[in-house]
Amino acid sequence: MGFPHCDHHKGTIKKPSGLVKGRPVENPEIERRRQMRNSKLRPVHTVLEIHEKEELDRKRVAPKETILVPPQQNIMYDYRVHRGSPHAQLKSEQLPPPRKLKRKNDGNLSRSRTPTPRPKKLDCYLEPLPKPDREDPDPPPPKRPIPPFAPWPVPPQKETQIWPGDLFWFDDDVEPMIEQLVGRCLEQGYMECQEGWSIEAMRAQQENFEFIKICEVDTWQRMRLAEIRVNEERERRIEQEKIAEYLEILLKIKVEATGIANGFLKRLKTEVLDSLEAKGMFKDPLEDELREMYIPGLIKNMELEYNEIVKYRLTVNLLVDETVECPLYMERAEDGMDIILARLISILDSWISFEDNCMMELDAAESASKRIMEGSVGEVGLVTETSETLLGGMIETTGEASDMAHRIVDNVLNQWREDEQFGDDESEDEEY
Repeated sequence: MGFPHCDHHKGTIKKPSGLVKGRPVENPEIERRRQMRNSKLRPVHTVLEIHEKEELDRKRVAPKETILVPPQQNIMYDYRVHRGSPHAQLKSEQLPPPRKLKRKNDGNLSRSRTPTPRPKKLDCYLEPLPKPDREDPDPPPPKRPIPPFAPWPVPPQKETQIWPGDLFWFDDDVEPMIEQLVGRCLEQGYMECQEGWSIEAMRAQQENFEFIKICEVDTWQRMRLAEIRVNEERERRIEQEKIAEYLEILLKIKVEATGIANGFLKRLKTEVLDSLEAKGMFKDPLEDELREMYIPGLIKNMELEYNEIVKYRLTVNLLVDETVECPLYMERAEDGMDIILARLISILDSWISFEDNCMMELDAAESASKRIMEGSVGEVGLVTETSETLLGGMIETTGEASDMAHRIVDNVLNQWREDEQFGDDESEDEEY
């Protein structure tokens, strides 16, 4: 706060001059406006002017023990005070604005490229907010009453000298201001803490709500997927059942059609084959071979064996007749006859079985030829194997029968020779 310079000797107040001396004028317009603001709060005196005036009025200066200080000024309006960073640029009030280059796509760049939003249904996200619990905060601390503003009375403008400390006491006047500032700071800090706590509580509540929401959505999705799987499984089973029924109907139709066709073809095949066979259209090489080569040879072999058996039987009969003529050897001949008859009976049985086997073989050959005519190739091998086994059995049986007959004949001949030799010996004894 500035005060005019006082003259103690003459008791008059010197007013500042209209023109400011001691510094160059940079801008006359700014200087004129500064001079027009002739106010006590915004003085235009400079330190250099004050010192010049003190130099000129050195004879009228107060005593040596009194030191005059330059009048107080409001530094908010001092042009020498630079506010801000010293590295900042000067104000470019006088500089012309930079020229902006015009481009063709300025209009396109200025336009927003964001597409227009589409309307969406957001009602599903609206949720009722819980009613907050009403809590009355603690009452603020009592504020110290602010003293009413009382402007200082205008002092008399005559022979007035104000020394330092005469206007006010700094401690007494600043203490309520400091208390007010401290109280406001504490209140603001407490309010900020309360706000932070409330924000944390709201955030925790929101996180809990989001967690519950996510759990419910997850449960709903799992239930929905399970329902979808059940429905899909039901539809799939129904479709499979329909397909199975359709396939079963088709299978029944196919089986019926196949049975009808097979029966018709079988009857037709038998009729056709019989007619063709009657006409002599089919000639089976196996059947021809059986009829022309195998069966005649088999019959010849059977006749030879039968003739041999007949010869053996006649020989046995002759031997029996010769043995009957000897009354001395009747008892031994009876036993031999029993043995011979038993052997002959076994030979006859084997011959009967041989004939039966031959008939079975012939029947099997005929059935095989018929089956060959019908086209069953697999049974030809079976018939061939059966015929081979029967032939092998017949040959073995015939061999056994011939061996047995040979043994019987040998036994009979040996016995007859022994009897003859024994008879010769007895006749010689009788002669003696």
